[in-house]
Amino acid sequence: MNRHNWLFFLFTLMLLPWAVAAEEVAVDTGDPETIPNTHCLRCHGMGTLGYRDKLTGNLVTLQISEAKYNTSNHRKLDCVACHQGGFGTYPHPDKAKAEHLYCIDCHQQDEKIQPYHFLKIEDEFKRSVHAQKHPDEFSCFSCHNAHKFLSSRGVLDDEPEVGKHLHREVLEAVTYANNICMRCHDSPVQLLGLDPDSPPNFLRAHDWLPNHELHWRKVRCIDCHLAESDKLLHEILPAEKALNDCRNCHSRNSMLLGKLYLYSTQQSREKYGFVNSVIMNDAYVIGMTRNTFLERISLIMFGFTVVALGAHGLGRWTAFRRRGK
Repeated sequence: MNRHNWLFFLFTLMLLPWAVAAEEVAVDTGDPETIPNTHCLRCHGMGTLGYRDKLTGNLVTLQISEAKYNTSNHRKLDCVACHQGGFGTYPHPDKAKAEHLYCIDCHQQDEKIQPYHFLKIEDEFKRSVHAQKHPDEFSCFSCHNAHKFLSSRGVLDDEPEVGKHLHREVLEAVTYANNICMRCHDSPVQLLGLDPDSPPNFLRAHDWLPNHELHWRKVRCIDCHLAESDKLLHEILPAEKALNDCRNCHSRNSMLLGKLYLYSTQQSREKYGFVNSVIMNDAYVIGMTRNTFLERISLIMFGFTVVALGAHGLGRWTAFRRRGK
């Protein structure tokens, strides 16, 4: 290495401490209470923003989709409405990143969201198998992404024009709900992290279910893994208490009518006259889907058939008697 290269090398080494120090200086963004979302999305809108989880080795994204956030239930909230204390500077200090967010802090105060029964949901969640077995690992955010969460019930009454598309079709609701469950239950890494001694085997646990692939496309996991009377859908039962009797669904009084098909059934009854039916939503359930008009027609036809057979038999018997005489 010649003299000029040595000088350049030494000069570069002298500048390194200044470069590192410059990166460690936190940049003040102003009053943290008034930071607009656009300011946060300058970084968090980038698809490349993330880090590698030291426990699993997986890449964890820190990207927030602005488009999905702006159509989520939280779209009216500023980022700093939830992320407070230290987020006014970046890189964010470790103390700020260690914040513990709790949904009920907000969701028990606003009268507009009382119909969603968040306090009852919290009680159900605490009784669920997830919270009972892994209280430190599970929270609302384990299943619900606050940055794109969209309630299947739609939006609040004061925003009907925004949320007309939010009432999901049945099959879309099934896919959406089951994908939440599959993020963990179809991931060996996730399950080993929670239960390294005896991780549950998803496929083996459902060996008893006929045509299970079809069921997973047409029915939500929670429709079998919840108490039958649970309308708030958060008290997940342990596997041994899950429904495994086909008649729970495939009957006239199917429990699906009070869960997955509740909204669709009300609409079909009003519009098409179907009872226990969601046939107009591409969902036909053996033993459950019924139409009272068709039932009456079939009973009348059956009655005429019986009368015709009886009349025919009576006629043959009468003719036989006459020939005998």
